[in-house]
Amino acid sequence: MLSFLSLLVLCLVHVEDALSLRVPLEARTVSSQLYPRANATVAVKDVSNTQYLANITVGGAPFTVMIDTGSSDLWVTGNVPTKQDLGKTTSVTYAIGKAAGPISAAVVDFSGYTVPDQAFIFVEDAAETDLDLSQLSGIIGLGPSSSSNVRVTLGDSSGNPFLDRVFRQNTSTPNYISFLLGRDGDNNDTIQGQFTIGEVIPEFANITNQPQVPVHSSSIKTAQHWSGAIDAIIGPDGKNITLDSLVPGTASGKLISIFDTGFTLPQVPRDVSDAIYGRVQNASYDTTNGWWTVPCDQEVNLTVVIGGQNYPIHPLDTSSSDVNTTTLNGRTMCVGTFQPITSALDGTFDAIMGMAFLRNTYTLINAGNFIDGNPNKQGDPFMQLLSITDAASAHEEFVQLRLNGIDTTGDSSHALLSSSQGQHSPSSTTEKAKNAVFRYWPIIAGVAGLLILVGLVALLFRCCRGSRRRPTKGGFVAGPYRPLNDPAPAPAMDLHVMPPQGGYHDPYYRG
Repeated sequence: MLSFLSLLVLCLVHVEDALSLRVPLEARTVSSQLYPRANATVAVKDVSNTQYLANITVGGAPFTVMIDTGSSDLWVTGNVPTKQDLGKTTSVTYAIGKAAGPISAAVVDFSGYTVPDQAFIFVEDAAETDLDLSQLSGIIGLGPSSSSNVRVTLGDSSGNPFLDRVFRQNTSTPNYISFLLGRDGDNNDTIQGQFTIGEVIPEFANITNQPQVPVHSSSIKTAQHWSGAIDAIIGPDGKNITLDSLVPGTASGKLISIFDTGFTLPQVPRDVSDAIYGRVQNASYDTTNGWWTVPCDQEVNLTVVIGGQNYPIHPLDTSSSDVNTTTLNGRTMCVGTFQPITSALDGTFDAIMGMAFLRNTYTLINAGNFIDGNPNKQGDPFMQLLSITDAASAHEEFVQLRLNGIDTTGDSSHALLSSSQGQHSPSSTTEKAKNAVFRYWPIIAGVAGLLILVGLVALLFRCCRGSRRRPTKGGFVAGPYRPLNDPAPAPAMDLHVMPPQGGYHDPYYRG
């Protein structure tokens, strides 16, 4: 997907594998070798914690692209000297903007791996994307191949995404990726962002000892993402926030979340976002942008629990001064990063853990048998996350950067309001209807099944009676059908939710 963007995830074994590859996010070299090279690096630019960009080569030409685990297609705009037009067109549609054009093939080099005849979308008119391309000229999607629009359009493995091609042609390369995101503007953050294929970062090798979080299998094949269960979210008051999933089959008290380097601001159910920010003094909900604003000097503490492990979120990541700040009663207001979710309400996921969450973890995603053809007979895909945020250190850094070194977080002006005084953001009629459909789907399905059964019995009864009818003098007895001149019945409300067309986009991304 897209939005304010960043990097990627996957997981498993050997740190010293000669065919594995690491991509430090600050390096400036691009490999052009026709084989994987150990420790190959690619330059990645952090744009104010809102985009993470890397260099790739397509058809011999260099491009700067966003690295996106939430989508599965590669597209570029600009001059590609040696591309081959494959005679078909497709598009990737995001909540705002899209990439559309002919499907082409060319040699693609990224992160030390070279793939011949890689299929991609060639965007001929950049203006039609409705995206700010001032810092980039494309996107490399690193999600599951089943969500690739290019693959669906071509109809066979020739349309497989870049990662599938790498893992299929280099069968000794472990089927995982990992990433680590830096935090721009935090002088105390010594983390150098890196992206790897088939290896782990040595300093964080303990990632392989973390719980394996199974990738949730989507009920809609073309909407498959790197998603997994969130066990709990601990709010600013230190108590668990009530979680209620709309995804059928999800255990009580859990959520299904996508882990997406292409989303700047995480998205969570509206009640969860309200619980995080609604009790902050002077907080205000921005109905135009669909997010909370809170005083920038308010420390909002949050912990996400995944696989039984706690992942504290840095307070610099729970409210952002990178997006756009405003002023209220003389106080600078920051954007509450955990927004009410609006990008998808189709019953396939509940939340999106975007960059503001992922900066607090080193993340691995093992593609397992999601790789097309499963050439190495891999097992089920899973994710592993290693916490890299220490809550005490994060507090000190917040005090230094937001409070000029004077700790006022314990003052009465920063105390949370009581639960009864908390605010709630408004939800639209459409959102309420969709929530009702997915929340009560078992009841709806049961009633629908009963009605169908009753209808079948009634139809069988009528058929049996009809077989005993005798023709009248003028012909057969009139059947139960409505004459053509009768008024049509009132139209039914269509509550069908269209599945994502291979991707989605942060609805607030403006570049």
